[in-house]
Amino acid sequence: HSSLSCWLRYYIFSPLSRFFLRRVANPQNPVNMVVPVLVTLWVSGLWHNLSLPMLIWGTLMGLYLAGGRILRAGKKAAPPDGWPWWRQLRGMWTVTLFFTLAIVPSRMTLANTGTFFAGLADWKAAEWPAFGLVLLLLVSLAIDFCQYVSRNEVVFLAWPKPVRILLAAGVVITVFLSTRAKPATRFVYERF
Repeated sequence: HSSLSCWLRYYIFSPLSRFFLRRVANPQNPVNMVVPVLVTLWVSGLWHNLSLPMLIWGTLMGLYLAGGRILRAGKKAAPPDGWPWWRQLRGMWTVTLFFTLAIVPSRMTLANTGTFFAGLADWKAAEWPAFGLVLLLLVSLAIDFCQYVSRNEVVFLAWPKPVRILLAAGVVITVFLSTRAKPATRFVYERF
């Protein structure tokens, strides 16, 4: 992805930015802030798969980035590490939410995407994930937090060996059990 990102930046984003800046020399101009980002993300989406869902993904991601650029226009941005913890957490959840909303149409048919989003609004009919998967997610988030606090990507290698072994075994067992679980089937009355 780094080579694709560089290619997109050098051959799509930068030339488009220069082109629009020659037309209107104000970098705060909405056209200068929106069009290069949007076109770059369209090309990125179509590079991944020449399809309508990936074009929608590129459009959504481009609009998110362009919206962020417009909101920050003219403001001196502090680096995220200098933000209060609650603002960092809000930022992480916001990025995760918007990325999820953008990635769903690229992984499903458009009809299934509509059904998926409609199902999110119906909390009573929701099927919640297996407890093991939720536990696995929480353990993963805890390790991420430890890495963040220690500023060390491999902080868990300093943990005692028995703890690392139990953690790895727990992950393997949880994944195994959650993939082996059969979903509950609804009882259907037939021919009564």
